[in-house]
Amino acid sequence: MIHLIPRDGWYTQRNNPFIYDAETKITVPPWAACMPTARVMWYNGNQISFSKSLNLPDDAYLTKLLITKRAVEFATENYPDLIKAGYPPNQIHGMYGTYLDGLVVGHRKSDFVQGLSYQDIANRVDAGECVMTSGAFMGVKGPIDGHAYVFAGLDDDSNLLICDPYGDYRTNYVNQTGWMIPMPPIAFEAHTKPLGPKGEATKLKWGHVLLK
Repeated sequence: MIHLIPRDGWYTQRNNPFIYDAETKITVPPWAACMPTARVMWYNGNQISFSKSLNLPDDAYLTKLLITKRAVEFATENYPDLIKAGYPPNQIHGMYGTYLDGLVVGHRKSDFVQGLSYQDIANRVDAGECVMTSGAFMGVKGPIDGHAYVFAGLDDDSNLLICDPYGDYRTNYVNQTGWMIPMPPIAFEAHTKPLGPKGEATKLKWGHVLLK
């Protein structure tokens, strides 16, 4: 059994405050804060120290950095298609390695890659690395089209274990505790992005991996 994030290191997005930037007019409510919350767990699980200069929870602080005018300008220059599509910087995967790492760690620590198999991620976890990704799930109020979480363990049957900031996907998130939830291969293919046409399951996925 491998647990790269201890139970007291699991973060929930549900207790986050609303984060607002007066200059950009962007508001991030708790239910939209999964990526910054997952990033805190990714940093901690990979034993990466990061700085914080405001009196905010760790994940709320990362959210604040990602919705500033500077962040919007960076995202507009580097991810123009996603900005045009209406994604705020905090919801753009590439911002976490190319922008956020430099602010809070001092240099880039991750790459966002595609084409990761279940075994690729299991091998990384077995070697002591957490991998951040996102997926699509069903919630109590309907589909959740995009949601971030961290692969952070392996159970005795070699199933991946995830730390999910919203809760347990197996219960449609009725259970709000998302620490080390099993994600066997069939669930990995069905939920982890990218999915195929009309949400069809695929075998190769994307993820934030440590730069070597």
